[in-house]
Amino acid sequence: MNLINLIMMDEFHPANYSLITRYTLIDKNFKLKVGLQVPGYRLFENEDYKSRSVQEIRASVSLNPKTEFLFLYLHGEGKNFQMNNNFYSIYLRKKIHKLVADSQLYILFTNLEPDASYGIAQKITYRLREKIRVNFFINKSLTDEVFNRTLGLQFDF
Repeated sequence: MNLINLIMMDEFHPANYSLITRYTLIDKNFKLKVGLQVPGYRLFENEDYKSRSVQEIRASVSLNPKTEFLFLYLHGEGKNFQMNNNFYSIYLRKKIHKLVADSQLYILFTNLEPDASYGIAQKITYRLREKIRVNFFINKSLTDEVFNRTLGLQFDF
């Protein structure tokens, strides 16, 4: 179980809070996990508050001790607004000491937009302590002008 808090880098306002729990189904060279993000909150610049629940499936294959190939599927539903999202991603993870770099390609299908959105993302994680991580995340949509940068703290329980 972990807690993630993200802050948007443009204006330094809080963006997301998520309590995430995951269960490992397979823990070999191929790993398979299922999880829930409950609650998930998003606070927008205009202080508009959105709540959602998210289910996830994660699969990974270790290519060597420092490199993994991963797949992620997220299904999100709005709690206090109409939202139905399906997010698919493949990414490559490289570990170097206390740093972890994730390079990602994704596609998002949502009822909030008429067409699917796809893009690229990069996450750099630094392990501050055994159960505390600092995350820097950049997301660039290739279908519109969205370019997000977030900074976050992750606490593992």
